[in-house]
Amino acid sequence: MNNYFTLLKILMICGSNQNNNSRRKVGNGKFGGVFSYLIILAAFAPMISGIAVSAAGMYAVLAEDGQQGALISMGISYGLIATLVSGFTTVIVYFYTSSDLQNLLALPLTPSVIVAAKFTLCLLQEYLYIAFSAAPLIIGFGLGAGAGVPYWIIMVLVLLLLPVTPLVYGGILAMLIMKFFKKIRNKNTLTVICFSVSIVLSLVIIFMQQSSNTQNLAAMQTAASKLGALLVIFPNIQFAENALLGTDFVQLLIFFATVSAAVAIFLLAAKVLYFQGAIGMTETSDAGRRLTETEAEKRMEAVHPLKAYAAVERKKIQRAPTVLLYGMLLDIILPVTIIASLLMNGGSGDPGESGGSFTDLFTANSGKPGSFITVLFIFIGILLAMTAGNYMTSSSISREGKEFYVMKTIPVSYTDQIRAKVRGTIIFGSISGLIAASWLAAVCIANGMPPFVYIYALAIAFPGVLTIGYIQIFFDLAFPKLIWENENAAVSGYHQFAGGLVGLLLTAVILFAGFMVHLLLHAGIHLMAAFMLALMCAAFFLVRKGVCIYGEKRIRELS
Repeated sequence: MNNYFTLLKILMICGSNQNNNSRRKVGNGKFGGVFSYLIILAAFAPMISGIAVSAAGMYAVLAEDGQQGALISMGISYGLIATLVSGFTTVIVYFYTSSDLQNLLALPLTPSVIVAAKFTLCLLQEYLYIAFSAAPLIIGFGLGAGAGVPYWIIMVLVLLLLPVTPLVYGGILAMLIMKFFKKIRNKNTLTVICFSVSIVLSLVIIFMQQSSNTQNLAAMQTAASKLGALLVIFPNIQFAENALLGTDFVQLLIFFATVSAAVAIFLLAAKVLYFQGAIGMTETSDAGRRLTETEAEKRMEAVHPLKAYAAVERKKIQRAPTVLLYGMLLDIILPVTIIASLLMNGGSGDPGESGGSFTDLFTANSGKPGSFITVLFIFIGILLAMTAGNYMTSSSISREGKEFYVMKTIPVSYTDQIRAKVRGTIIFGSISGLIAASWLAAVCIANGMPPFVYIYALAIAFPGVLTIGYIQIFFDLAFPKLIWENENAAVSGYHQFAGGLVGLLLTAVILFAGFMVHLLLHAGIHLMAAFMLALMCAAFFLVRKGVCIYGEKRIRELS
């Protein structure tokens, strides 16, 4: 047990995202990761509290039919699914692709100790998802019921235990795959596997989201009933639900016992499976294929350094499982499922009701020119907001880690390296918004919206997306995290969140200026779009110039 706590402490300190050029002692950075999560939670606290208050308002409506337990069932369901989707990738990142793996394998530590420490780090990571998925609805139930202190104690303990079983499943699945399929022990193949598993699991989210409109009683009851399907996979969850509904500490103890048993089975499996799967990990695989003459000539052609370096950045991202966790899962799968819910759940279908879907609202106003302007801003907002929420560009410098010295030695100017990093990574930040906005645009065009509205949105958002990218990389240049033991630590800093937020605020000011032109000068959509496009382009060129000048100086200083 002492070895476990010692190793956990070391892993938390080493992965606490310290600044490479800092002169602070290691101990001063041990709470850096915790502080990052607190910043994220504080930023999204209004959204979480808003959902909780809304759920509390639905309590009385549900209680009329004795269905108030639907709030808890939905909260538990969403928490389990969120952990299922992210848990497998999290386990792969911490267990098999972290740079501390080879050092740990050489130490006189048992597999159970190593796995237990890394499992704890994974669990701490999953609590962020629980805070967004399960906590708001379960808190709303307590507020609506006027619950006492015992309920809130049970709620906290249930939320702490909730992600453990899904992580156990993900961990055992990962260890089995790594043991029996030796040819996949490289990061390229693991990335493909993580992506495939995450996509399959995300289909469960879509299934749940299609009936998740919290403004509709029947939809909530339908979604809650689907907890039964999850009980087949997680039979012990029934005890957690009973503990919350009845404020029953006995049921809580049973739930705790089942979770403890799952962890014990996991540690026993680790003794047999972990070392055999972890030994022999490689960065990439080599197929050993001979290049054809045409391919060889093509690879020998001169390529502009900016283009070549951008291609390298894209390759780095494609082989990193962490990217799937922060790029694909958070900024593609979940937003798309939310958009799917927005399109599919229309309440009664009456556009005048609060439960009306996006398509209902647009169809009711499709003949009004003002609706085109509203939808234009919605499209631009989706494109920019989802770009700002992606950590790929904002971690471009930090992800270099101990290899940062390469940036200072290769024959490519610092300005070109900065531009290439933005060019190579911004696609991963913007593709989620592009998918979601395109999905909505197709529906709106089918309901009478002229295509030029979406074309204008793309034209205006393009320089805005690049502007956000340069602001994100500016923050990463100013506060780089170059000392880390796994890639997860490189993409989870509060300064990266701040960079996206500042970029989003700047572009929001430009959109507000365009709206004021429309409001005060009565400008039509064409003139307003041209004005916003001009402002976005001006902001992009100014920001890019300033960031490149700062970046040249900053990279020279870093070591």
